[in-house]
Amino acid sequence: MACRDGDDNETEGMRIMTSYRLSKSKILHGLQCEKRLWMQIHQPEEGEFSEATERLFSAGHRVGEVARSLFPGGVLIETGGDLRAAIEKTREVLAGPGDRTIFEPTFEHQGVLVKADVLLRKRGRVRLIEVKAAAAVKDH
Repeated sequence: MACRDGDDNETEGMRIMTSYRLSKSKILHGLQCEKRLWMQIHQPEEGEFSEATERLFSAGHRVGEVARSLFPGGVLIETGGDLRAAIEKTREVLAGPGDRTIFEPTFEHQGVLVKADVLLRKRGRVRLIEVKAAAAVKDH
């Protein structure tokens, strides 16, 4: 989601609004520590990941692969991080008739970005599924 309530920069009498991407993870990080959120937005290059965090990322990718195996015949939206391309590709896949399974579908509506793990369209009904690698359901 692009948030226009970020830093305002005054340049030669012109007001320039800076656009930031806000995600569910960033919101949760901000609730835990405001400085962490500020750093993620303003100085992301300063972030370092520990080996433990890298292992968690790797495990998350494997969980995604397992989830995709549970829904054979689905279409994976792969665009190398290009959100505009992901939105367009999702739109193209959904334009087709019949039941659909889409992995990592991406949507934007009125400035709100949504990226789910799995979208199931069956008999005209749509279900979004979020996949997590966890031993228990968390409150958030």
